[in-house]
Amino acid sequence: MENGPEKKSVSRRKFVATMGAAGLGAVLAAGLGSGGTAYASVSDTVTSYDTMAQLQAATDLRPGTIVYTKGFYDAGDGGGAYWNVLGTGTADDVFVYACAGGKCVSLIHDKTINIKQIGIRADGEQVANTYSGTGTALDGTTRNFWVSHNGCETTNFNKLKAIVWARYNVYVPKGIYVFAGKSTIHVRNGLCFIGESMGESILIGLGFTNYGDLEESNDILFENFTMDNYASILPPGNRKIRYKDKDFDQALHWDVNDYKSFFYRNGQYLSAIENAMHFANSTSQENKNMTVRRVKVRNYNCGFMFGSKTPTETTIRSRDIVVEECVFEDILFQPSGGNNVQNFRILRNSFDNIGSLACDFSRGCIGCEFTGNYVTRASSLVKVEGNINNDFTRILSDQFIIRDNIYKQPPALTDWQFESKFVINNMTGDGLVSGNFLEMGFTHQIAIFTYIRRQTIDDTVLITNNHFVTPATSKYDWACMFSVQRPDVNGSTTFPSASKNIIFENNQVTMRMSTVGCFMPLVTDASQIVLRNNLFVSDGTGYVFNLIRGCSKDLEITGNSIDRVRVVLETDLGGLRELDNKTILVTDNRLFSDYTKDSSVLGQPLIHVTGNVNNKTERIMIRGNYTNRSRLLKAEKMKFIRIDVADNVMQENDGNSAQFGCQPLAVDALVDDLNFEGNNVWFPNQTTYSGILAFLTTSTRNVKRLVMENNTMSLSGQLATGAPSSGLKPDVFMFRNNKVFKVGSTPGVALDASNGSVSSNVFDSPSGAVTINAFAVLFTDSNQNTGAGGSITVSNPRP
Repeated sequence: MENGPEKKSVSRRKFVATMGAAGLGAVLAAGLGSGGTAYASVSDTVTSYDTMAQLQAATDLRPGTIVYTKGFYDAGDGGGAYWNVLGTGTADDVFVYACAGGKCVSLIHDKTINIKQIGIRADGEQVANTYSGTGTALDGTTRNFWVSHNGCETTNFNKLKAIVWARYNVYVPKGIYVFAGKSTIHVRNGLCFIGESMGESILIGLGFTNYGDLEESNDILFENFTMDNYASILPPGNRKIRYKDKDFDQALHWDVNDYKSFFYRNGQYLSAIENAMHFANSTSQENKNMTVRRVKVRNYNCGFMFGSKTPTETTIRSRDIVVEECVFEDILFQPSGGNNVQNFRILRNSFDNIGSLACDFSRGCIGCEFTGNYVTRASSLVKVEGNINNDFTRILSDQFIIRDNIYKQPPALTDWQFESKFVINNMTGDGLVSGNFLEMGFTHQIAIFTYIRRQTIDDTVLITNNHFVTPATSKYDWACMFSVQRPDVNGSTTFPSASKNIIFENNQVTMRMSTVGCFMPLVTDASQIVLRNNLFVSDGTGYVFNLIRGCSKDLEITGNSIDRVRVVLETDLGGLRELDNKTILVTDNRLFSDYTKDSSVLGQPLIHVTGNVNNKTERIMIRGNYTNRSRLLKAEKMKFIRIDVADNVMQENDGNSAQFGCQPLAVDALVDDLNFEGNNVWFPNQTTYSGILAFLTTSTRNVKRLVMENNTMSLSGQLATGAPSSGLKPDVFMFRNNKVFKVGSTPGVALDASNGSVSSNVFDSPSGAVTINAFAVLFTDSNQNTGAGGSITVSNPRP
């Protein structure tokens, strides 16, 4: 039984402090009722009532006064409010309520409405119900879901919509609020929607949008509440799914709309909302200055989506959008994303159990940032996509930042998750990927995948200070850190003047499985690719089959430490396209190979550059590297202007007694200048091959000028094997100031040339004389043999 009205003493100062300046202004203004003409009087006492029902039944109301309710449905239920008594008016049962004697009361507020003050109930409860008659695999399964205990789902929705449409701000106290099916609130400019507690102000079955009306939605803040779409929309039990309009192997049919067949009361459907928030721009309307902060989202198809209504339209960009410190759980497709948005920032959010990717910057997103987020149990992290219906000449994404995120995928996905091959996918434009921890999962092949899609523009992607971890096991048995490709553009394989600069530096890669093409610039017109100061380490099972497999106009591999490497660079410029390299620079790397892991590595070069007769590389510089491999470079099938191999150390690991070897240089190409200087080549166990230089062909390919100076080498047998015929000899051959040590048979120098010298070298032959074949053209002076053989023999001396 309700108590009668009571007189509540309120001083003028306390009343003003309670209402605030704006609220006091509302009190002193004309009443909100359509026919209200009386003005409120701030007296020393305010009559209070326990509930709205008691106030409506009161017969002693005096127009022009203020009254107070202790709650809306019950005293102390959080809906206490001050009301202005009107002589006449039209009730809307939101801000204005009819009372006895034809009077009305209107809510006194400062344009911020506590939703409990107008009768939105926090009476959510979970009940169990069963799918039936859906004609799908869901029939007979049971789920818990939310309902309003008092059946107020529709009333709650209508009242909340009235607040927003009146352009008032919203305050949500703690509680569980359930809204009706298809409960999407169309948002206007200037909305401030704030909850009391992120974890305890819970909105069930609600969405926000301007989609449909496409009104401008500017200067909007959502903060500090939870959005839950009734019950989990994930399939019951272990049932697999198929996304709408997309086929995936080993999945039953599951449409995102199937959950609408989940009955909850009187045959009505559950919430039909797919997106928690969806704000679209158009040809004439824009969205800008929107912030979503500390909002928890659960059980939706998508979370927060911003941008173009349809991607084929020419639209004004949405801009200045921030999603920060939010939590996304059990999202069927993707939690966040945008089309044609400028300055879109996703900051310090948590993502867990995500069906597809955590974030999608698509179709013209400019200046977007994904920073400080924690993502687990998601098929992939971010996509930066830049095309419309495969037309790569239209709206493109650009200027993105992916920084300081943690991404961890479990060894296997749940049945309903999309099997993405990429962690970061389809990057276009300029970008920074920095400070991330990316742990690749079972379905991943490539950590970062990008297309070159822009014409006549130089794009630069900097990938720095990240830690990549390859999966322990993979569906595809291999993994790659980075791949850049050029697609067919509008059906054409030509894409003139397209370029991309990739810098991959100061990263760590932990290999828990073998990797093929840690860095794959395939079929590209990349201008520059740099791998600098990276660390590749293995847990004992992982192995780098190819560090780089592909090509670029300018390529730099500098300062890297690579454990268990098979091939550092394998670039093939022929086949799919013709593209000349300007420079290939491989300097100051530590390259370690494990011969017990893969015996076929013995015959593989660390640097393998090949193409066809139409390709050309201006310069290769291999300097200052350490490796336990004997074959350093293989150059073949194309033209090289200059090759420098200098100051490298090539030696066996301590304790390695395997009998193996290849010549450090293998040439099957037309080379203008080949310089081998200042190297230390030390393989005391090498007996399989002899010499330093291998000519692999007797065709028209040749080295015009060959200089070998200031090297320290173990040389078993002659300097060169498979040397060119007399018609294909170097124009100039210089072999000077080298120290040559013997292991096995007597070393020697025999390489036909048109001119040159073998001079000032020191040989150490323990068993016999060193033989130098001068071919009647080479100078042979100041050489000495310090070994037991003690002598040098010159055959075919120069006249």
